[in-house]
Amino acid sequence: MVRLALILALAPFTASAADFSLTIGPPVAAGTDAKVVKKVAALFAVRLEECPDVSKAQITATANMMVNQAVTTVPAMIESGGKPGIYMVSRNWSGGGNAVVNVNATCGGAKAGAVVPIGAQGFSRESVKTFQRAVTPADVEAGFRAMN
Repeated sequence: MVRLALILALAPFTASAADFSLTIGPPVAAGTDAKVVKKVAALFAVRLEECPDVSKAQITATANMMVNQAVTTVPAMIESGGKPGIYMVSRNWSGGGNAVVNVNATCGGAKAGAVVPIGAQGFSRESVKTFQRAVTPADVEAGFRAMN
């Protein structure tokens, strides 16, 4: 009986450990392929975790900037990180001000997202928020609040 209770108590952790998710890191996290890092002048790298078929995964990134107290959005540039399931996100918008980049990805029927605040010094790993769902406008708003 105790053994069954222990198994049932640990089951949610075991099941969630294999869920599709995103990991955000510095560009060098993409690996040692320096050509890729230089080519895209990346802000950060995105790794798809627990995606059994990364060839069918889809990923998008949108930069959100506050302009005259209104949010303006533009697509961010995504390039291959040189290895399956690794991508580089770089700036392709004008201005060097603060931005919140939201990343959304799918793997089969699973979704994952991340909010990556970009300040004058680039991104701070501590300010990144990841989700096992798509990013919402409220998540982007929270990213802006975290920068202030």
